[in-house]
Amino acid sequence: MTSGIYKLEFTNGYFYVGKSNNIERRWDEHYNKFEKGTAAKPLQNLFDRLGYPDTEILLRCHEDNIDVMEAAYIHSGLKKYGRHKCLNTNIPKDPDFTSFELNVVTKSLKEQMEWVVELQKQIEQYENELEQQEVDHRREVLSIEDGRKVLELERDLANLAETIEYLNEDIRKLKNRNWFQRLFNLN
Repeated sequence: MTSGIYKLEFTNGYFYVGKSNNIERRWDEHYNKFEKGTAAKPLQNLFDRLGYPDTEILLRCHEDNIDVMEAAYIHSGLKKYGRHKCLNTNIPKDPDFTSFELNVVTKSLKEQMEWVVELQKQIEQYENELEQQEVDHRREVLSIEDGRKVLELERDLANLAETIEYLNEDIRKLKNRNWFQRLFNLN
């Protein structure tokens, strides 16, 4: 999902500049309208004669700057190709950027890109933390299972120790009986 300014350009050089917070979806909307014959008349006429236009993302930018940047790109195209090549029906007022204003917008875009990079780093960090939590949880589950196994083994050992104690007691009794029989010769 790309937010920014895009261009549709037909093979004869006619162009349309648009803006969207989801350029790929917007292109799909254009194509659907072309196929249905419901696109804006100048665009539809060229599509009917020349086929699909080439698409290009001119600028990725945040929605806060999208209107100003669209106007700037439309007027840039007007200056470069002339009004007759522009298929935009509503031409926005020329933003007439001073170099200061252009620097402000550019700086703002740069800051936004830095913000996006920072967000990507945070997402990566959260994903790593989540992965570590999952590993820790698996270890915890294993240690709980190991703890249960240890408890079962301790119970088994206690039972064995008790059984051994009974057996030792029986052996002592037998020994005592044998000793008693030998003492009194009771065979």
